[in-house]
Amino acid sequence: MKFTVLRESLLKATKQVTKALSPRTPMPILSNILFELDRDNLKLTATNMDFTISAKISVASDDKGSFTLLGKPFLQLIQNLDEVEITVENSGGTTYISTSKNTYRFQGQPAEDFPRMESIEGEGVTLPTSDIIEGMNFTAFCTAKDDPRAFLNGVLWELRGSELRFVASDAHKLGFYLKDYDKDLAPEKKEAIVPKNIIDFLKDTEHDSVKVYFSNSLLKIELPDSTLTTRLIDGPYVPYESVIPKDYEDEVVVNTEEILSSLRRVINFTPQNTNLIELEFAKEMVIHAENREMGEATEHISAEHKGKTEKIGFNGHYLTEIIRHIKSDKTIIKFSDINSPVIIKPSETEGYQLLYLLMPVKL
Repeated sequence: MKFTVLRESLLKATKQVTKALSPRTPMPILSNILFELDRDNLKLTATNMDFTISAKISVASDDKGSFTLLGKPFLQLIQNLDEVEITVENSGGTTYISTSKNTYRFQGQPAEDFPRMESIEGEGVTLPTSDIIEGMNFTAFCTAKDDPRAFLNGVLWELRGSELRFVASDAHKLGFYLKDYDKDLAPEKKEAIVPKNIIDFLKDTEHDSVKVYFSNSLLKIELPDSTLTTRLIDGPYVPYESVIPKDYEDEVVVNTEEILSSLRRVINFTPQNTNLIELEFAKEMVIHAENREMGEATEHISAEHKGKTEKIGFNGHYLTEIIRHIKSDKTIIKFSDINSPVIIKPSETEGYQLLYLLMPVKL
């Protein structure tokens, strides 16, 4: 079995599928890429059993067949070749990569041993690629890391009538993104709890739209030249709308860049075990942190404040991370008292809704 392929085409496909490879796996076959040749069509596939990525490219060949080889070493080789065209030949479990001057040999495992993920049936939903990337970027950082409540480790992806929603939370902070279209996206509500790293699959694509397929256990994202299929994280997701307060007595508006710059300085003075930062809302905003071993920092920034004077404690890293994702010139902070969740959101957005919920820390 033999084919010739443009290096750039092969490199692009290999980079795409190797995003599914696990750095450590008890199954050696999961470190391999599966190559499936059907004359002038070549399909590359990699999986970690939780999600699978496939990519298709055109090659020059009249052969058919399949083989596997180690993904990361193969990618490193292709990245460092300077040839325009590469010849790949497989025979008896051995793969030869040839250029005009050099030849490289890879040992592989049988293609029959490569695990296959079940397919998804039904109609897909076409969505703008940029909206998916935007929604995931605004929310995915709010997920937990290795929480025993599995749903907190993923991002909730919802289609509700004309609305595209993304929600993520670690029980301390919550991110909510909503994009409303002028048409229904799906006849019935669809939802899936997905791993946050699926965003890596879309980051480098040049395609304006993708097709998304939902099932009870899988979600598939389909591009013209590649596909990602992921297993869903067990739910159900927490009823997030019920934890977002509807009424607030106090509102503060601050310059986003000013508060972010201040937080980045003051956070160096927070205690390592709590990362506690104190915010005082009055005619201005006062940001304070104190570390007994190091010292303390206090900064004053201008603010538009409606309501009572209040001091509220926050985890400084959580607060900084949220403010970093605010893209408007001004940030709105709403609260009721020192024990209730605080809403943080941009003063204005372009075509989407966004808000963050942050739990206070006892002073």
